[in-house]
Amino acid sequence: MKNMNQYLIASDLDGTFFGSNSVLVPRNLEAIQRFRENGGIFCLSTGRDRAVLEGVFPEAEKIVNGYYDYLTTRKVYEMTTQMVQQ
Repeated sequence: MKNMNQYLIASDLDGTFFGSNSVLVPRNLEAIQRFRENGGIFCLSTGRDRAVLEGVFPEAEKIVNGYYDYLTTRKVYEMTTQMVQQ
């Protein structure tokens, strides 16, 4: 895989990163891990708030190296600084 340090992927969860049954798709997880290993930034953009997200996707903190975008509360959580911006 080429250097991906100029790329950012922002993904929804339901029906996008998760499969149709709201289950984590191993192939997606592996692809994101390779993407990150090659310099890419992976973000989540979801209508779920952080507490709900952590309940349904506890692995998120290990996978996301960019931002969480909480659309319903209009907040952005930056993973590296662990700060919330409104």
